[in-house]
Amino acid sequence: MVRAKTLGMDTALWVILPGDGKMSKARRVVYLLHPLGGDAASWMRWTSVERYAAEHSLAVIMPEVQRSFYLDMARGGRFFTYLTEELPNLVERLFGLAPEREGCFVAGASMGGYGAMKAILSRPDLYARSACFSGAYDLNMVKALALPTPGGLRELMGALGDNLEVAPENNLTELARQAVSARPSPKMMMCCGESDFLLGANLRMYKELSDLGLDVRYRQWPGGHSFDFWDEALPYAFDFFAGKEPPEKITGCR
Repeated sequence: MVRAKTLGMDTALWVILPGDGKMSKARRVVYLLHPLGGDAASWMRWTSVERYAAEHSLAVIMPEVQRSFYLDMARGGRFFTYLTEELPNLVERLFGLAPEREGCFVAGASMGGYGAMKAILSRPDLYARSACFSGAYDLNMVKALALPTPGGLRELMGALGDNLEVAPENNLTELARQAVSARPSPKMMMCCGESDFLLGANLRMYKELSDLGLDVRYRQWPGGHSFDFWDEALPYAFDFFAGKEPPEKITGCR
């Protein structure tokens, strides 16, 4: 647990540190974001992220944001500010990790895929590369899916406000248009399973980013909206963070 002044509370934080004993500020760091139904421990419970991190000599930071969609909520915590401003300072103070932009990455799945995309489009000065898996990129689609569920309206009003409007700072299309002029420009990777219910949204997001001329590559292969698929995607993401392009054709388990 860490004390987050931005949130006004203690919050969970899982961290993987390289085991080679060579800690330095220049160590490459990945901020790995959990999905809507998960928490800070999800990646440790459901994937082999610790092994992948060791193989790539990466530090991995896994924060807790509850069901906030990584937003500065209308009625709730300022989770996006926590992620992009306070958390990097905490990571430097607690673990001595403060990489330059070229060694700082962000990744996530589902809600975390949205969070990772929002982070790199909003702060291309902070993150060099992102990897987004099965991203819930369209908050208007999320509204349509959530409103019929118990508590869905109340939960969304807490995140978006009483009118449930998606503000420009939370609209990935608007953020992508602004990121076009960023220098240096962000590099992005997107993955989605071919039987994922968010496949269409992922394809539309990829087309929007590509049409704007942003540096993005997209891969899909058999799989659904689950940690089974995201566990397969993680090594490709970590390869991408090391500068290696993902294979043109991915068939499944490596």
